[in-house]
Amino acid sequence: MKYKLLNSNKSLFLLISFILVVKMVVLFYMFTSGNIFGGGLSDANSYHIAAIGIQEFPNAWTSILSFLNDLGLYNRLGMSICLSLLAVFVIPFIVGNLALVNNYLQKQKVLLYLFFIVSIYPNIFLLSTDVFKDVFMLFMFLLGLYVFKSLSVVSSISLKIFLFILGLIFIYILYNFRPYLGFSYGVALMLGYFYSFKKYPLILSIVFLLLFLQVLYMFGFLDSLVNYREGFHTVLHRNQGSGIGISFDSSVLFIPKFIQSFIYQMFGFYFPNFSSTVVFVFESVPFMIALYYLIRNREYCNKFVYFLIVFFVVYATIWVIANDNLGTASRIRIFNYIVIYIACFVVYQHKQLFKNLDINKV
Repeated sequence: MKYKLLNSNKSLFLLISFILVVKMVVLFYMFTSGNIFGGGLSDANSYHIAAIGIQEFPNAWTSILSFLNDLGLYNRLGMSICLSLLAVFVIPFIVGNLALVNNYLQKQKVLLYLFFIVSIYPNIFLLSTDVFKDVFMLFMFLLGLYVFKSLSVVSSISLKIFLFILGLIFIYILYNFRPYLGFSYGVALMLGYFYSFKKYPLILSIVFLLLFLQVLYMFGFLDSLVNYREGFHTVLHRNQGSGIGISFDSSVLFIPKFIQSFIYQMFGFYFPNFSSTVVFVFESVPFMIALYYLIRNREYCNKFVYFLIVFFVVYATIWVIANDNLGTASRIRIFNYIVIYIACFVVYQHKQLFKNLDINKV
């Protein structure tokens, strides 16, 4: 890939540069004034308290923070700065790099567009302003996606075995951060080879999934997810103002309520406050455009996209059933949105390559 900035990409590069400058100014003000966005939110405070040993809050993230603290390397402000740099520079670049297709000549354009899309994603930036686990977890997940990408192109059996073992390591890492994230990654690793997004009819696939979930619900296999969702209906969660209020309390209404929950949480069509409208514009609208393009052009998918689609479906299914809070949904669905962005641009490049091939034949 050429590193010289092409003239056709200069406007986009300048826009990205402006966004980065604004972010750095905001971060500088926040970190120098002590006015950290996440400072008053319970998760970040819990992680910090656990890291410095005041109170136990055992999970993978606090274990990492505690380890750094034992070595004298942990500082809440310093860790927040590191996470911010990950979110502002590293993660957008990795997302763009993951989507690149070898034979496509305009790689710089793809990289810049995806860098821009991730840069305007509010929650990724917000969650980098304190010691939340989400940004580091997203970073590890993106590294894990390189396993999917490599598995989709290598032919050597020994290399495939190595990559599969590496994938198992990422399952373990992601599972310790968020069990259903690791589980979904694992299912994609196991089944990505066997599902074809462009071969199987979309409507029939959706109908099959809904009927399968209906059967699982009727036989009680989804009880743990449903019961977890009920925890969002307590007085405390209701008072937070972003509860959705959907209960899976009837087998007859399970499918309609699942669809409703999916529309509200995945697509963001639920507006309890002004911030939900802002998030909808900057997160959900770009996602829906990318998803629409991906569906319309799925005949240009490759095996890497198959892995991403399997992950998307499994991960989304689990949390759409288990979660009933829009604020929590906006954090959880980051992984769904990112894989669709990557898949969309992979398909875009393959479509352009096929067009050029047809032109050359003429």
